[in-house]
Amino acid sequence: MTRIAVNVELKGFEALKQRDLNDAIRDALSNMGVRWKRRYLPLHFTKAGARKYNYKPRQGELNPLRRGTYTNRKLRLFSHTLPNVYTGELRRLSLQGQTKTTAKSTASRAHVRVHLPRKANFRLHELSIVSPDEQAELEKFLVEDLERQFTKRGQSGTVKVSLVP
Repeated sequence: MTRIAVNVELKGFEALKQRDLNDAIRDALSNMGVRWKRRYLPLHFTKAGARKYNYKPRQGELNPLRRGTYTNRKLRLFSHTLPNVYTGELRRLSLQGQTKTTAKSTASRAHVRVHLPRKANFRLHELSIVSPDEQAELEKFLVEDLERQFTKRGQSGTVKVSLVP
């Protein structure tokens, strides 16, 4: 399970009940979690993603001629050296169509959890890295979605969002 914490500052929504406010934030966070999983999670299984997110090299990547290393074995058995992919099961389970996100919002804090397969636990830190450009895009998406959620509830005001690493 990947957890993304969010700071949300709102101005002009005093007429909104706390429950409605939490519901709006929860809906927007769930949408953001789905967007992250569909748009950015697939990058974590590519070589370009490994460079972008600064993955540590696996055993044998720096010296591919060494026999018996993880990278050499993966190349011999599965004909690839993609990061976070050995048999392909983790990638298949992570990117399957059904996306479950759990968002929680209270008066003091909010966070969203994107559920990943249990197999991802030992390398979860690699799968959950968010780069600075992705962070800016997700913050912008979340602000727009929150404004849409509040407009739907008949409220207007300003929203400021920052993702907490």
